[in-house]
Amino acid sequence: MLDRLIGVEEALWKWLVSGYWMQIQTFAQYAPTGLDPSIGGKGPLCAAGSTKFLGVTPSLNQGPYLHSAVRSVLEQGMPSLRYFVADGGSNDDSVAILQNLSSPELAWDSFPDDGQAGAIARGFQRISESDADTVMFWLNADDMLLPGALAFVASFFRHHPAVDVLYGHRIIIDHDGWEIGRWILPRHHPEALHWVDYIPQETLFWRKRAWDRVGGLSQRFQFAMDWDLLLRFQQAGFRIVRVPYFLASFRYHPGQKTFFHMKSREGGTRDRGEIEIERIRSRENGCAYDARYITHYGLKTKIFGSLYSRLLELGIRI
Repeated sequence: MLDRLIGVEEALWKWLVSGYWMQIQTFAQYAPTGLDPSIGGKGPLCAAGSTKFLGVTPSLNQGPYLHSAVRSVLEQGMPSLRYFVADGGSNDDSVAILQNLSSPELAWDSFPDDGQAGAIARGFQRISESDADTVMFWLNADDMLLPGALAFVASFFRHHPAVDVLYGHRIIIDHDGWEIGRWILPRHHPEALHWVDYIPQETLFWRKRAWDRVGGLSQRFQFAMDWDLLLRFQQAGFRIVRVPYFLASFRYHPGQKTFFHMKSREGGTRDRGEIEIERIRSRENGCAYDARYITHYGLKTKIFGSLYSRLLELGIRI
């Protein structure tokens, strides 16, 4: 039965996805073009100061991108934002950049640490907040929030009190900040999450009560820690939704872990990312899991993503 289903999905993939411009898990999709800042989150704005935000940016030698990342957060115009940059002791111009970014919402430090997960944990510890409904996020130093993203997220959480975690669509940019692709995500599918790591981390926001319940990030992971966190949110019973808006841009460039991971996969080698993904799949589905389910849910995610993308091109946002 599963083989027959996969056969149907492979035929649908060839028909709907293979020649289509938008493909989830593909990064460079078209020639560089200007990034339209107006395509971020839209919706009724929340009352000023009504939602508290805690944000962290981990960074190590990301000087070429750090200023853009930090400004994309500070320029959201959220008065109840506390934001921390945890630099891992960079030896480029990162510290000078942070020294010149004066803002009451921003704090930072810089010293050698144990990696990205530890830096994120350190950042949240430095800007702790007791309110369980505080919204948390982390933004890597080479990514950017889109204008209006935090206002949209605040409004969504206010109007949907039963939702604990949300994520949205992503725009992919290159080294120079030019748009080179987009991921339009299907609606959240809890079972697919056990098999496929496809959710854009930079678009992920959650309530502090969820973070506190699951104990934050696991420092056993340095690549797939966002997937692990989402699965633990889900296992703890927190409601996760995908919102049909672009919330952030993901920078795809040779100096990042994702780029190295994709090149390793193309070359048939196993990097740390692949090892961590395998560890999570085995934990979630048993050591002797049926690998056909990876194919099934991977195809399903791409097929529904292409359908939602086509609807969005027609002005139908669901």
